[in-house]
Amino acid sequence: MAEFVHPDTEDAMSNPTAGASVTVILVLEKEATAGVEAAVRGMARVSHRRTFDTGMVLVEASEDQLDALCDLSGVKSISPEEEMESLA
Repeated sequence: MAEFVHPDTEDAMSNPTAGASVTVILVLEKEATAGVEAAVRGMARVSHRRTFDTGMVLVEASEDQLDALCDLSGVKSISPEEEMESLA
């Protein structure tokens, strides 16, 4: 499980809205980028948006898939896209 889950993301995980999706930023452990990208591309209702050189991956996901994103090996944290500036 990710070490840090933003409170807004935790709320969406606890009470997912049917059909709703969110854009989140995943902060990754060093060397985990390729594995996380491959896992994300194989997940239903999850779309890889962009990978940044700083070890972050931007994805759009159905709210009911947020738990699965948190459980990916190499994911250190998950936050809403709006929090990306504070993470960089």
